[in-house]
Amino acid sequence: NYLRFLVDSNDIMTKNNEVWFAMSVPVGKELETQILLQHCNIEAFLPMCQKITSDSNIPKNAPAIPNLIFVKSTQTIIKEIKRQIPILQHLTKPENGKDIPITVSEQTMLQFITIYNNPQNPINYLSPAEIDISNGTQVRITEGVFNGIEGILLPTQDKSKKNLAIILPDIVAVVVSEINPNHIQIIE
Repeated sequence: NYLRFLVDSNDIMTKNNEVWFAMSVPVGKELETQILLQHCNIEAFLPMCQKITSDSNIPKNAPAIPNLIFVKSTQTIIKEIKRQIPILQHLTKPENGKDIPITVSEQTMLQFITIYNNPQNPINYLSPAEIDISNGTQVRITEGVFNGIEGILLPTQDKSKKNLAIILPDIVAVVVSEINPNHIQIIE
């Protein structure tokens, strides 16, 4: 398989140019696409959650954000992957009159994955339009499972509970509730 060879022969310099691309695939093809990418030695992250479908009352594992998959690679390899897997498309944003691929920094992606991998805290996925961060405060978590995570502390009605939002610009806001107020440091 040409794509597998292309990825396997990647050198260290190219690996250093890898970034996380926000990509879209048709609804229902997210998991299949992730598996194809993994078979080609391409790192892909597909947030999953338990959802109850309309045809059943039994929770099923499903993509948390329909159509969305994160792919870590170089621009060159992504171009080849898109030829091999045509349903995989860049999410884009307008910039200087052009549509450019949306990327997520390594630090933000690692924070997102850390939050996702902690099943004790409920997570809400919101579009950036659904959340008002203007009243929020930039903070860092100093202890516990989210130690080192940075985000926006959102005001809540219940002062004993704090909600933390991790923003993946132009893609999604991930809101985690029940952050211990004693573990929060304001970033100046």
